[in-house]
Amino acid sequence: MTIDQQFLDTIERKLEAHSPTLAAEYRGAAAVLLPVLSESDFRTWSEEGAELAAHSLRSWEAAVDYFRVSPEVLHAMPSAAFRRWAHAG
Repeated sequence: MTIDQQFLDTIERKLEAHSPTLAAEYRGAAAVLLPVLSESDFRTWSEEGAELAAHSLRSWEAAVDYFRVSPEVLHAMPSAAFRRWAHAG
Protein backbone atom coordinates (compact mmCIF):
# COMPACT_ATOMS: atom_id res chain seq x y z
CA MET A 1 0.00 0.00 0.00
CA THR A 2 1.13 3.51 -0.69
CA ILE A 3 0.36 6.15 1.89
CA ASP A 4 1.72 9.63 1.60
CA GLN A 5 4.52 10.63 3.94
CA GLN A 6 2.75 13.85 4.85
CA PHE A 7 -0.07 11.87 6.48
CA LEU A 8 2.39 9.74 8.47
CA ASP A 9 4.34 12.83 9.57
CA THR A 10 1.16 14.61 10.66
CA ILE A 11 0.03 11.66 12.78
CA GLU A 12 3.48 11.27 14.32
CA ARG A 13 3.63 14.98 15.24
CA LYS A 14 0.23 14.71 16.92
CA LEU A 15 1.37 11.66 18.87
CA GLU A 16 4.78 13.09 19.81
CA ALA A 17 2.98 16.07 21.36
CA HIS A 18 1.64 13.63 23.96
CA SER A 19 4.65 11.34 24.42
CA PRO A 20 7.70 10.08 22.49
CA THR A 21 6.73 6.59 23.66
CA LEU A 22 3.37 6.93 21.92
CA ALA A 23 4.96 7.91 18.61
CA ALA A 24 7.40 4.99 18.87
CA GLU A 25 4.56 2.50 19.45
CA TYR A 26 2.74 3.95 16.45
CA ARG A 27 5.79 3.57 14.20
CA GLY A 28 6.29 -0.03 15.30
CA ALA A 29 2.68 -0.99 14.71
CA ALA A 30 2.52 0.97 11.45
CA ALA A 31 5.46 -1.00 10.08
CA VAL A 32 3.45 -4.20 10.58
CA LEU A 33 0.05 -2.88 9.49
CA LEU A 34 1.00 -0.78 6.45
CA PRO A 35 1.61 -3.82 4.24
CA VAL A 36 -1.64 -5.58 5.20
CA LEU A 37 -4.31 -2.90 5.63
CA SER A 38 -5.97 -0.97 2.86
CA GLU A 39 -5.07 2.71 2.74
CA SER A 40 -8.51 3.63 4.06
CA ASP A 41 -8.28 1.17 6.96
CA PHE A 42 -4.75 2.29 7.82
CA ARG A 43 -5.79 5.95 7.86
CA THR A 44 -8.80 5.16 10.03
CA TRP A 45 -6.67 3.13 12.44
CA SER A 46 -4.11 5.92 12.68
CA GLU A 47 -6.67 8.67 13.14
CA GLU A 48 -8.61 6.71 15.77
CA GLY A 49 -5.41 6.24 17.76
CA ALA A 50 -4.54 9.93 17.51
CA GLU A 51 -8.05 10.87 18.63
CA LEU A 52 -7.82 8.46 21.55
CA ALA A 53 -4.52 10.04 22.62
CA ALA A 54 -6.07 13.51 22.58
CA HIS A 55 -9.25 12.56 24.42
CA SER A 56 -8.06 13.56 27.89
CA LEU A 57 -4.92 14.42 29.82
CA ARG A 58 -3.73 10.83 30.28
CA SER A 59 -5.56 9.07 27.48
CA TRP A 60 -2.28 8.92 25.55
CA GLU A 61 -1.43 5.96 27.82
CA ALA A 62 -4.43 4.04 26.47
CA ALA A 63 -3.34 4.98 22.96
CA VAL A 64 0.08 3.40 23.63
CA ASP A 65 -1.71 0.14 24.40
CA TYR A 66 -3.99 0.56 21.36
CA PHE A 67 -0.99 0.82 19.04
CA ARG A 68 1.00 -1.88 20.87
CA VAL A 69 -1.69 -4.57 20.55
CA SER A 70 -3.05 -3.62 17.12
CA PRO A 71 -0.90 -6.09 15.11
CA GLU A 72 -1.94 -8.95 17.40
CA VAL A 73 -5.60 -7.95 17.23
CA LEU A 74 -5.49 -7.81 13.44
CA HIS A 75 -4.12 -11.35 13.28
CA ALA A 76 -6.77 -12.59 15.71
CA MET A 77 -9.84 -11.38 13.84
CA PRO A 78 -11.16 -10.75 10.33
CA SER A 79 -10.50 -7.31 8.83
CA ALA A 80 -14.12 -6.16 9.24
CA ALA A 81 -13.97 -6.94 12.96
CA PHE A 82 -10.60 -5.16 13.19
CA ARG A 83 -12.18 -2.02 11.67
CA ARG A 84 -14.92 -2.11 14.31
CA TRP A 85 -12.34 -2.64 17.04
CA ALA A 86 -10.21 0.26 15.79
CA HIS A 87 -13.25 2.50 15.62
CA ALA A 88 -14.17 1.61 19.19
CA GLY A 89 -10.67 2.70 20.21
